Amino acid sequence: MKDAHDSSMNSLQARQRILILLLVLLCLVTSCTGRPETSQEEPRQIVFYTWTDDHFIRYMGRLFEQEYGVHVRIVVTQADSYLRTAMQEQPEPTGTIDCLLVNDSYQRYQLERSGIIPSAADPLTEWYDLQDTSFQSGFIPLYRSSSGMLYDTEVVKDPPVSWQEFDRWLSDHPGRFGFTAVGGDAGAGFIYSVYHAIRMEAEPSLPQQELPESRTLAAVGSWFRQHEEQMIYTSSDHDSIRLLLSGRLYMTPAYEHQVLQLLTQEQAGSQIAMYTPEFGAVTQVFGVAVPTNAPNASDAAEFLRFLTTPAARQIMEEQLFVTAVDHSTYPRGSEVQVYSDLWERRDHQLVIPEELPYKAFIDAFKDRVLYY
Repeated sequence: MKDAHDSSMNSLQARQRILILLLVLLCLVTSCTGRPETSQEEPRQIVFYTWTDDHFIRYMGRLFEQEYGVHVRIVVTQADSYLRTAMQEQPEPTGTIDCLLVNDSYQRYQLERSGIIPSAADPLTEWYDLQDTSFQSGFIPLYRSSSGMLYDTEVVKDPPVSWQEFDRWLSDHPGRFGFTAVGGDAGAGFIYSVYHAIRMEAEPSLPQQELPESRTLAAVGSWFRQHEEQMIYTSSDHDSIRLLLSGRLYMTPAYEHQVLQLLTQEQAGSQIAMYTPEFGAVTQVFGVAVPTNAPNASDAAEFLRFLTTPAARQIMEEQLFVTAVDHSTYPRGSEVQVYSDLWERRDHQLVIPEELPYKAFIDAFKDRVLYY
């Protein structure tokens, strides 16, 4: 009986020693490798920063993930914030941003000047060939929207065309013209139009691309002070448009896509039309930039190709009410655009240069803003 018990105990002890030995071996293997290897790959993802139109990017991101298996994580924040982040990360070999939505003027200039994306010979016409499989970084234009003067056709029968006519119209209709005095949007474009008109009047020999002269900026400031009691200052373009639709304003600068979005949402509006005065109105091209140190540059470039397909362009125009860039003809056919029936005339388009300190003018209007 005792022998049987001893034999059983010896067998149990042997199994325990084997188990301990296996545990020791497992610990040794784990300590050497860090963790057991897995055959599963990490999920693929790109990080896309934007300050606007995120509903469209999310929609396209879902379609892209379904087709390519790459998740598009959208980060919505102020453009100045993620531009600063990109600049801070520029010296690093690998950053945290794969794509940024930027405009094709001062924001793109900032990225090129900082070395975040390659510089183009001509920022307004040069582009990077999406069919080139070596494309890893740069700027790709996606869509454009033009601003103009939006007005109520029932009360403004003969809208002012020249700068002198607009100046007189403003004095004859106090409180009936308004513009966005906080942030950018069409308000910043209007300030540049005023600057352009005054400079062309005083210094017609200067090329448009040259730095503003101090006397021109002083004249612009004087013009706004002279008319400050005759204009309404709003907190957004949408507020300006709503004030016009309600009859409070007769005229306001606005972007075409904002007007179309608001009319579609509210299904109502007075008789309105848009036109470009002879002293100019701003047009903006928006696109996506891929930094040179993007962590997932190949997948980011593939997403840009996806955004420039004919199907994507159609979705873009339907959701954003903009004119999508056709990359099969761009830049050669970039001026052949389809505009809505809002427009009566759309020539004299301007592009805001990086150097114009329009924010300084806007800051001066903040105390007079009408929050609608």
